[in-house]
This record gives sequence, C-alpha cells and structure tokens, in this order.
Amino acid sequence: MNESITKNLFLATRDRAAEVALRKELQEKERQQKLEVKRKEQEERLKRIGEHKNQLILQRAREKAERELQKSKAVIDRRLAHLEQEKVRKEVCFLLLFY
Repeated sequence: MNESITKNLFLATRDRAAEVALRKELQEKERQQKLEVKRKEQEERLKRIGEHKNQLILQRAREKAERELQKSKAVIDRRLAHLEQEKVRKEVCFLLLFY
C-alpha cells in the first residue's frame, strides 16, 4: 500500500511538473506574440512618421519653388513694364524730333 501511495505521489508530481512546464511554455509563446505585435505596431508608426516627414519635405520644396516662380514672374513683369515705358518714351522722342 505504501508503495502504491509513493508511486501515485511520484506520478502526480511528475504530472504537475509537466503541467507547470507546459504553462510556462504557453506563457512564453504568448509573451513573444505580444512582443511581435508591439514590434510591428512600432514599425508601422515609424513608417507613417517617415512618410509624413517626406510629405512635409516635398510640400516645403513645392512651396519654395512656387515662391521662386512668383518672384521670377514679378521680375519679368517689372522688366516688361520698364521696356514698354522705354518704347513709348522713344516713340514720343522720335515723333517730337520729326514733327
């Protein structure tokens, strides 16, 4: 009888140890899965931040190019107006000289 109790205790202890090991293994897998999810979320956040930063850089470059284009147009318009005034002045001088 004593041998039977010892055998049952041994089997119960072994089963508990196996159960504990299995639980630890499952907990470790769950922990790894959570870490993987967090890692993927972090990568996605960094990717979105990088894309947003690139969009801002492109937008600023476009705005700068637009400002430079407006400045160039203003310079050309002023030059054209000046040339037009010179043309009118020369025509008036020409007319005054010959009439």
